[in-house]
Amino acid sequence: QAQAFMGKLLPVGTMLSEMAKEPTKLLAKLHSVNWMLIHSEGHPTQSAYDVVDMLDKQIDAEVAIWKKVAAAGNK
Repeated sequence: QAQAFMGKLLPVGTMLSEMAKEPTKLLAKLHSVNWMLIHSEGHPTQSAYDVVDMLDKQIDAEVAIWKKVAAAGNK
């Protein structure tokens, strides 16, 4: 059972680690959009909101996978 759990955990942990470390990953993209919104003049454009919503959904999907794997490991 431990081997099966580790097989599920490794890909998810790798993705979450990459999100936190690599500039091309989701967290870095969200940070870039945030920086742009903070430093721009005027109200955010609809396209900026769309990008934030898209990245938010992608990050939520990765976190949901992590929670599913973590829950399976606690059984």
